[in-house]
Amino acid sequence: MRIDESGIVFDFSNDLTVDKFDDTGYYQLYFKKLTGGKGVDFILKSDDTFMLIEVKNCAGHENDNRWRTFPDNSKRDTTATIVDTNDRDSLDIEIPKKIAMTLACLCGAHSKPHFQKHSDILKEYFNFIRKNNIPSEKNKIKVVLFLEGNFTTKTMSQKSIMTSLNRKIKEKLSWLNCNVIVENIETCHNKYYTASMRA
Repeated sequence: MRIDESGIVFDFSNDLTVDKFDDTGYYQLYFKKLTGGKGVDFILKSDDTFMLIEVKNCAGHENDNRWRTFPDNSKRDTTATIVDTNDRDSLDIEIPKKIAMTLACLCGAHSKPHFQKHSDILKEYFNFIRKNNIPSEKNKIKVVLFLEGNFTTKTMSQKSIMTSLNRKIKEKLSWLNCNVIVENIETCHNKYYTASMRA
């Protein structure tokens, strides 16, 4: 399955079930009415995997998004940017919030049997987690921040920035049994999907 998200084309393996979370009927009709009720871009599952993916394509707009790579909104109010930073957070805050809201939405869809027409897709993911012993130590939930853009500075390499983001996101998701992955087109090497910039 091929899906374009924010100018990045993802080619997902054929053995996966993949959905754009915010395109699902239950999210559109019910969950997004909740203040702050925003979720990840993709949810996917296979026989032994449950993954949540958030995509941030900042290529060409790194200067306006650099503050988001610093933890705990520490640079939000001091970094020069043309982007309105009101109601926005650094990525180490935003991603865990979106993970929590996505999982809450799956639970909500499961709890509303009379919304069957709109909630069936999300119920499948909820039931998959429940029935397949996910997350277990072997099959942890996989949380992916797909961050495209070169944020290298004089003092920090791209790898260091991504490693730092990974650690901070993981800290804020310590309540969840998960593996956190921060990657981009260059570092993406997994069996689930490939990614490339839209031609």
